[in-house]
Amino acid sequence: MGHAPNGDRYYFDTMPEGLLLPDLYESTADGDQKRFLERQEIRIYASKIEDRFGNYVTGLTASDGRAVTKTVSGDTTIYSYGGRQWTVKSSNPYTVTYPDGSTWVANVSGSLYSTTGSKSSCPGNPTYSISPLQAVATVKSRAGATAVYTVKQQLLGYSYVSGACDQDGLGSTTRPSRMVYPTLVSRTLSGPGLPASTVTVTYGSTNDCFSDSVYWSPKCSASSPTTRIVTYSYSDGHYQKYTFGNRYLVDADLLLQLEEGQGSSAPIKTTVYQYSLQNGVGFIVGDYPYGAGEYKRAVLISRVITQDGRTFSWSVPSTCGSGTSLCIDQYGRPTKVIKSSAPSP
Repeated sequence: MGHAPNGDRYYFDTMPEGLLLPDLYESTADGDQKRFLERQEIRIYASKIEDRFGNYVTGLTASDGRAVTKTVSGDTTIYSYGGRQWTVKSSNPYTVTYPDGSTWVANVSGSLYSTTGSKSSCPGNPTYSISPLQAVATVKSRAGATAVYTVKQQLLGYSYVSGACDQDGLGSTTRPSRMVYPTLVSRTLSGPGLPASTVTVTYGSTNDCFSDSVYWSPKCSASSPTTRIVTYSYSDGHYQKYTFGNRYLVDADLLLQLEEGQGSSAPIKTTVYQYSLQNGVGFIVGDYPYGAGEYKRAVLISRVITQDGRTFSWSVPSTCGSGTSLCIDQYGRPTKVIKSSAPSP
């Protein structure tokens, strides 16, 4: 039972089967897995809502006998009550038409569901050929505001990937250092009373390499890149440059730095992040865990902002426990934080 401040009561008693989630596993100090923990997402919905006077709605029917009529025909569902009608269309273009005639519309063109890469049999290096596949989603609100999202396939790489041959059900294959991902490359907003604005997203070089040179290339060296940069460029001239770690199981997919500025000028504001990888429960995503947070708990321990010639620091000290342990609890939450705008707290 859920109680709202106004006296409404929500009866949460409907629990459909949920989605399967990535497995968790508990890891040892050296990163070896101990045990798998299968997970499933469970959602509990309210089947009845009742006010403080005893009036209630359950499903599409109210306690006084009034009811909304639902009519389904193919991909179209019509909800009717008292001469008013709501029409929902569940195929492309997706629409919701309201009683006043206004419409919410989402249209999707193109597709990303084509194979553009293949893993080679061991020994060998996986090869990819990116084709110009893209999908465009146009969403228009009832008020006329329109957003256009363009998604394309991109090659994103990881550095210092350890060479391995794994069974994926189709035979032995190599662990790739680069993979194909659907990525947002542009978003445009426009509409009545809104200045048109656009943001474009670039993902830079794949910056991938292998730590094992026996079967795979390119081999990592001291000059091999260990980050991946994603840049958001806005139509008003400002930019946001995100630097992500891409070192396999070390800092891969963790945000290391955010730079914000205008035009081609140097950043006005820079934020640097540091993490501590704690043992415990991590994620198993797909066949290969790559990201640091997929096999250990990544805990933010430092955030330093540099702006207008000043430095603002937020950090978790290592003065707890034996006096050299990070001040975090078993869930990775800070128990002590130091904040400062001076060079030293």
